[in-house]
Amino acid sequence: MAYTLVTVTNIVTASDYNNLQAEVAKLLGAGSGNRGYGQTMTSGQVAQSQTITAVHMNNLKTDLDKIAMHQTGAVAKTGPTLTGNDNANEVSDLGIVNAGNEILAGSTSEATAVTRAFNDYQQALENLRKPTTDPFRVAAGQFEVLTAAGGSNLEVSYSTNWNGTISHTITISFDNSSSQGVANMRHFFNAGGAFRFNVKFATTDTSTQPNKGTNWQGMLGNTFENGPGTVEFNAITSTHTGSSSTITNFNKGLWATAAETESYEIGSSNEEIFRKEGSSTYSANSYKIFARQSGHQLFFLVQFNDDDTGNPDEDVQGTLDSKLSLVRPIGSNVQVPVPTINMGTIS
Repeated sequence: MAYTLVTVTNIVTASDYNNLQAEVAKLLGAGSGNRGYGQTMTSGQVAQSQTITAVHMNNLKTDLDKIAMHQTGAVAKTGPTLTGNDNANEVSDLGIVNAGNEILAGSTSEATAVTRAFNDYQQALENLRKPTTDPFRVAAGQFEVLTAAGGSNLEVSYSTNWNGTISHTITISFDNSSSQGVANMRHFFNAGGAFRFNVKFATTDTSTQPNKGTNWQGMLGNTFENGPGTVEFNAITSTHTGSSSTITNFNKGLWATAAETESYEIGSSNEEIFRKEGSSTYSANSYKIFARQSGHQLFFLVQFNDDDTGNPDEDVQGTLDSKLSLVRPIGSNVQVPVPTINMGTIS
């Protein structure tokens, strides 16, 4: 933490304000690494000789409220204070400073939590930085789920009989410019953005049961909700909604840790993030997702491995569908650009 509480009853200085404003900007503004939403700030740094006024404080409140609304769906809260002197059960909305008010660190009787002023703003920020288990949270109503981008549906199909391995590579570009694209990618994930994968398979094999087609349909499901369910890749991990003993989730996201970092977990080589295997006679078969990152682009390899070599080694017959959707942070508080997406073709 780059700031400290101001001593109670002291006048707040420009340095005090600038230290706190810089930390707020790290979350809402450009930031660096796995912090920063890339939004325009209302508050800004002030000259060292400048007196801190109600306008400065309320601009800071506007920025804190935007972060809070995005994360929680409610305005910024204060209490208990960082000193631990306040009633731990007291949580209240961050107050507005009125013109002409003297801006102190806090009241002379901080334990009663009557008026805490500047230190309230520091606590409000700390409350928004606290969720180390989920620092990339986004509240309901602060995002949308897109199944199309750039006028194209994010779904590909394959209906030819197959044997061995077929796959498609999804290319996600966050901007034509590498530097701006890297920033857009950071902000997308830092603000709670994610990519979701669904597959389904409908067999047309009518031969004696069991057969490969039936097993693939059981593994992937004949609707997008069945089988492995929805696989999600986000800032810090990968998740899935399906339930099966043949599922392996590698819990890999974009960033190496939820703590402040500039290190990616996903590098330039394919990293397996999810796997589901076949069962019984067809346990060698698998559905896998890999991820890699290069500059301002992400690549997801979606792979279907028909590795079973029975005798005879029959083809897989049916229609395979692979779908992508994206969770995009959007609203009046935080909004990030939609990346360009190429689904590739299954082959």
